[in-house]
Amino acid sequence: LDMPVYNIMIINNAGALVYTYTDQSRLLTSANELEKTYSYPLEPVIEVQDSRCCVVFGEADGVRIGHCVLAVNGTNVQAGRPTLLENGQEVMSVLANPASYPVSIKFGKLKLTANERINLAGMFHSIYAITAKLSPVAGSSGLQLLETDAYRLHCLQTVTGVKILVITDPKQANVNQVLKRIYEIYADYALKNPFFTMQGMNINFTLFEEAVQSMLRHLDKFGNLTNLAP
Repeated sequence: LDMPVYNIMIINNAGALVYTYTDQSRLLTSANELEKTYSYPLEPVIEVQDSRCCVVFGEADGVRIGHCVLAVNGTNVQAGRPTLLENGQEVMSVLANPASYPVSIKFGKLKLTANERINLAGMFHSIYAITAKLSPVAGSSGLQLLETDAYRLHCLQTVTGVKILVITDPKQANVNQVLKRIYEIYADYALKNPFFTMQGMNINFTLFEEAVQSMLRHLDKFGNLTNLAP
């Protein structure tokens, strides 16, 4: 079985991101990259967003809104500055120049920066509260499941307001087992640690990380957490 869990995030009751796990081997493989050759004018609309060149309009042939430019004419973007190519040229300047065409563009997903992960965690914390207030059912919780054709986002909020987010493959079953197990690991290796405080302290404990990795290996092998040792 392939690893079915893409991301794990733990957000404290104040909306701060205190733990994150990302399986980059699934997110940044060549299967998730797409290279197309275009004539002038460029069909998809590309703009700079969050310090990267992203498609904002004009989905076609597998290129989707949110895809980022990874390379132009075989030259990759810089790792720390994805608006620039490795040869020093600006991506947007090359794409705006008719002399650059026909142009080959590689699209894909760039790794989120630490600041982007923190901002997204805060945004989800707010969205969760908004969805709880919008619910017509009294006492309803906030957003628990977000489904797309590419992934599912699952959320478990604990009694203390801590949110556990798990992003999985759409076909992955037994996610409730995963959420429950992460909560148990959080309770055993974070809350019971005398050096841990809930007010914005990151979870950076060896035993916690080892327990999460053990859970993921078991899930990868068997597809569920049945018979997983505590």
